Amino acid sequence: MTMIDGNALMTLLTDKTANGTSDAFNWAGGDGTLFVSGTPGGATVALQWQEGKTGTPHPLDDSVALAAAGAVNFTLPPGWITAAITGASGTTSLTVEAKRIPS
Repeated sequence: MTMIDGNALMTLLTDKTANGTSDAFNWAGGDGTLFVSGTPGGATVALQWQEGKTGTPHPLDDSVALAAAGAVNFTLPPGWITAAITGASGTTSLTVEAKRIPS
C-alpha cells in the first residue's frame, strides 16, 4: 500500500492489458485528478474509494470513470483509492495515475 503524499503523481496501473483492480493507495483527502493514457480498446477505468485499506472498494459515480484517454477531477475524503478496469479487449493497454491538487 502506498500513500499519495503531497502533490506527487502516483501510478495506480502501468500498461494494464486486462480487467482488474490496482493496489490500494492511501489518499489524504481533498481534490485530485485521475489521468488515463494509452489505448482503451473498449475498456472503462473507474476510480474507487474505500474507508480502510482492507475495506470494500466503492465505485464512484460515472463522472469519475473514463472510457477514453483523458483526465477527470474528483474530491474525496481521506481513505484508500484504487483504479478498476472493466471491458478490456485484446487492444487494451492503459496507464492510470492520480495526483492531488494543492489547496
